[in-house]
Amino acid sequence: MGAIRNSLFADASATLLLRLLTYISLFASTVVASRALGPDGRGTYFLVVVTATTLATVAQFGLPQANVYLRASCNEPVRALGEQNALAAIASVPLSAAFVPLAPIAMPGLFADVPPGYLILGAATVPIFLHTQLTAGLQLLEHKVTWAFAAALVGGTTHFALLGGLAAAGLLDVSSALSANLVALIVTWLVTIAPADPPARCGPSWNPRLLRETIRHSLMIHVGMVLLFLHLRVDVFLLKGIAGTTALGIYSLAVVLAETVMQATDGLSIALVPRQLKNTIAEAGRQVMRMGRLNILTGLLVAAAWIAAGWLAIPWLFGEEFSGAYLPLLVLLPGMIAFGVQRLTGPVVLRSARSDLLVLFNGGALGVNVALDLLLLPTLGPVGAATASSVSYVLSAALFVWWTMRVAPGARVADLVPRRSDIGLLADLPRRAADELASRRA
Repeated sequence: MGAIRNSLFADASATLLLRLLTYISLFASTVVASRALGPDGRGTYFLVVVTATTLATVAQFGLPQANVYLRASCNEPVRALGEQNALAAIASVPLSAAFVPLAPIAMPGLFADVPPGYLILGAATVPIFLHTQLTAGLQLLEHKVTWAFAAALVGGTTHFALLGGLAAAGLLDVSSALSANLVALIVTWLVTIAPADPPARCGPSWNPRLLRETIRHSLMIHVGMVLLFLHLRVDVFLLKGIAGTTALGIYSLAVVLAETVMQATDGLSIALVPRQLKNTIAEAGRQVMRMGRLNILTGLLVAAAWIAAGWLAIPWLFGEEFSGAYLPLLVLLPGMIAFGVQRLTGPVVLRSARSDLLVLFNGGALGVNVALDLLLLPTLGPVGAATASSVSYVLSAALFVWWTMRVAPGARVADLVPRRSDIGLLADLPRRAADELASRRA
């Protein structure tokens, strides 16, 4: 058990370090883009990027979650799963192509004022982003925990270099920012598929038997995951439609800053996934509850930093036009801490063969989010969006934790309360990360 624990924290530490470095590059990109584009331009940029990510989420058709089941429970060859992932990425091309002419007609309140060129640049990222995410998910299942994050670091650094160069030349606008985003995604994809072994080097292949198994196990899961994504991003679309692009630009910055909590806590969540597939569901559930308090402690530390310094850092880094992002940021922080715990519980719910709970919990939380948005956005704008999101995130996390305790006898809510010993464990993460990365280079 001690060896497993040390390995877990070594993977988590290395993942956290890579995510931290990636976030630094993304944060720098956000500073450069925000200063050049202003709230209105940033709002348009964020709308296009989030829309493209939404299309990619719909096009996943539950494959990330189905791959967990098919690999862990059915022992499907990783090459076959990789080939199906490549086929799904190609199949997403017609969806993203159709979006460009149809979006302004179907949703004029959102896209009528967005130039077609912006939509094309956004749609072009969908198959690339999709294949990158699916391949990275399989690499995680094969215990290649850090590779995807190394690829993301390379892509993030490329993005910053492109934006910085464009800004220095006075050429950074929404169109060039979206172009830089596309190039950075291509670079990330190339690094992700660089390894010679599966699932990286897998071409598309039609496997009717595997496709039937995937659909049988993924349809309900896919609905649940689409609802989860909409729960996280529906406020973007509602805020744009109700309050306008400038309000969205300010709120989008608050979202990016608040999601530093997820960046910090996801290292443990991701490193835990392979181990959650090797033990019993009850053991996985109890492990989630124990590790959840580390996520909460990490989230609290990040939140405290933003509370103390955000009021000064935001206008200094991004410009006075973005000062209004501080209050929405504060309101979002509790929800982000709660969501960090929810992220730990996903594999437990998937392994318990209760995909209906994904639909019920995520759909219910999405409904609460939309209802609160419609109530609060007309008067409170970005603060209303943050309030709706934070409340619904806490509700959703509570539901997932409740189910985790149901399948893990002996687990208690008290297990999530941080302890003094956890502080020392977190303080030791940088050393563990350096040791892990040094051993892998050797």
